Amino acid sequence: MHRFKKTALLLAVAAVIVLALQVEPTTASFEGASQSTGIQSERSNPLERLQLHQPVLPPFAHSVFCLHNPKECEAKRIAMRHGRISLNEKRRAELNAVNRDINHRIIPQQKSTNVIEANWTISPAHGDCNDFAITKRYELEARGWPTSALLLAEVITSWGEHHLVLVVSTRQGDFVLDNLDSVVRRWSETPYRWVRMQSSKNPKLWWTVRTTFS
Repeated sequence: MHRFKKTALLLAVAAVIVLALQVEPTTASFEGASQSTGIQSERSNPLERLQLHQPVLPPFAHSVFCLHNPKECEAKRIAMRHGRISLNEKRRAELNAVNRDINHRIIPQQKSTNVIEANWTISPAHGDCNDFAITKRYELEARGWPTSALLLAEVITSWGEHHLVLVVSTRQGDFVLDNLDSVVRRWSETPYRWVRMQSSKNPKLWWTVRTTFS
């Protein structure tokens, strides 16, 4: 019976992935950043943005999370007057507050690395990096941030561990909310090797990340 449940879950997740990949993928092009927190004109600076490169399968645990929490994985369209969201003083304060509060609220706990047993949970008492990242995404969406600006990303740490963070895409650049860091940093200031990230068009779609530019 236990093996049957695992097989059924695998088939369900595979169906979700197939349906998601039927959506025509679109590359992301994040604009450059300014040190000012006010609304600035967009400029092209590759060091301030992450570029999505090629479509890739999402983390299996994220597909399971979407099956259990379909509203968290819907492709939502929220109109923004200036295109991408601008990182003004209020929004910068919100990023700092959410990163700090969630890092203190959730007690770090190493969870199973078995993809079948992985369980991403919003706002648990104890959790791992995945729980931190999806909780921050949930909290920012509740504060009115568009989901197209809140992108989960898988990275590899300097000691070789796969790790999940939240990337917030703004007109001033891409910023990282991380349970291993109390400071919200630009992606280029983090020590990670970038693996894959959600599409801003559809949360179920993931892409490899290109961080080198010619």
